[in-house]
Amino acid sequence: MKDAKRFLIGKVKRILLPYLVWSQLNYLLGAFRSGNYRFISQLKNVLVSQFWFLRILFLMFLIYWIFVLIYRNLPLRMLKMPLSILAAIVFTVAFSQIPGCNSLMTYIPFFVVGNMIYKLLNRSFAQKYRSVFLGVSVLFSILFVASIFLFFKTDGILQLLIDKSMAFSGAAACFVFCRLLYALPQGSKLTAPIEKIGKNTLPVYAIHWCILFSLPFPLYGHLVNSIGLWPSVLIVTIVWLFLCGALIYLLRKIKIARNLLLGEK
Repeated sequence: MKDAKRFLIGKVKRILLPYLVWSQLNYLLGAFRSGNYRFISQLKNVLVSQFWFLRILFLMFLIYWIFVLIYRNLPLRMLKMPLSILAAIVFTVAFSQIPGCNSLMTYIPFFVVGNMIYKLLNRSFAQKYRSVFLGVSVLFSILFVASIFLFFKTDGILQLLIDKSMAFSGAAACFVFCRLLYALPQGSKLTAPIEKIGKNTLPVYAIHWCILFSLPFPLYGHLVNSIGLWPSVLIVTIVWLFLCGALIYLLRKIKIARNLLLGEK
């Protein structure tokens, strides 16, 4: 965050504006299908829409922005870090009280861990730790597979702990999977489309809600009844990824759509 003002404006343009537009479009599509439109409900939809990931992501960047700003401007060198962390915790708790934002407390640890790993792996001395990091990731990946089997055989607090371990270890499994793809001789052919999807995570996430849940989408129901659950999930995922990619391609052709719906310059 070299320029605090520019950083915040960038997040407003990249995440907040598209979120506001998509949440309203999503409500209008749903109201059009059901024939039940209410203006107050449309306004409330900003806080309770299915696009929770985008609003939580923006709030996490906002907390990060506050943390860095306080850290940079506090004159007390010894107290800079503890006071900045305290402020971040206070704002996290406060923002999580906003209706529709209670999951902020659940997901901010991922944001913090991800930020720390990013900083670690970008330091000049990080090269010697890369093999250790990969080794730890492999262990977490094994934990991820074990968690999947154990989750359905437990309950109560143990199931909750396994659920959280699945989330963290699942991220590690994705990392290992991508590293293995890069290591394969023909891996580049597989990694190219995955990278393309990864770079468009936010618009794919926003668009798929509108395609799958706001408009009639009978394909999934028909497939489940004919070929079963998991093949149906795979087919529908491929279909909506294709539809999202096609729509992103078309939206990039229009400047205002590129700005408001994709959060791009």
